[in-house]
Amino acid sequence: MKPGQVVLLVLAGAIGGAVLLYMAQRLRPAIPAGVSAPVREPAPVAGAGSPKPSPVPERREAPKPQRFPRKAREGQPAPVPAQLPVSLATSGPTIAPPPARTEPENVTPAGSPGSTPAPPPRQVTLNAGLLIPVRLVDGLSSERNVPGDAFHATLDGDLAVDGLVIAERGARVEGTVVAADAGGAAKAAALTVELTRLYTNDGQTVAIQTDSFERHGEAAGRKAILLPAVTRITFRVKTAVQLTDRLRRN
Repeated sequence: MKPGQVVLLVLAGAIGGAVLLYMAQRLRPAIPAGVSAPVREPAPVAGAGSPKPSPVPERREAPKPQRFPRKAREGQPAPVPAQLPVSLATSGPTIAPPPARTEPENVTPAGSPGSTPAPPPRQVTLNAGLLIPVRLVDGLSSERNVPGDAFHATLDGDLAVDGLVIAERGARVEGTVVAADAGGAAKAAALTVELTRLYTNDGQTVAIQTDSFERHGEAAGRKAILLPAVTRITFRVKTAVQLTDRLRRN
């Protein structure tokens, strides 16, 4: 072989080796700077001194979670839940049902034909001649008052008829001035009054008529008749008055 051919072969071999080295570097994964390539340890050879492999634990299936039964579709019966054990179903307190209410056999409902009717309301009468003592609330005078003037007074004691207190002491009564004369040189002064209304305990307003109460001056002159407040006057019932028994028994 000629020397020139030898040189060409050497150059071709060098160029081919460089190309192969370049291709190998391109195919190898890049390793960051400062990080060494991992060193693989040789696989352990089974022998007397090698450790035994740990047993693989048996794989068990996890218990399935319980779920509420789904709502039954229309036209299909709802699933029946499993019955609880007797020990759980009866563990709560036992509540006894309330006893049945029994009505006595001899009880008659109100308003039935066999029930006792309520007694009719009793009636009382303020008979003529009944005395009604009062005390004036408004003072009266033969000079100041004129016929037709009204006045107020209160009962000076309980007014009772047949065991019934019709009006208690302090109950309101009303009256009117029948006549009033201031008097003068020829005649003495005079004042006449009567009761006209009585207010009972149960709120009734009863119209009454009484005999007149009259007071006259002692002699002719200018001295007027005066009946100041709290003056006690006793009137006598003139016409009987009937009242319905809505009054409190004494």
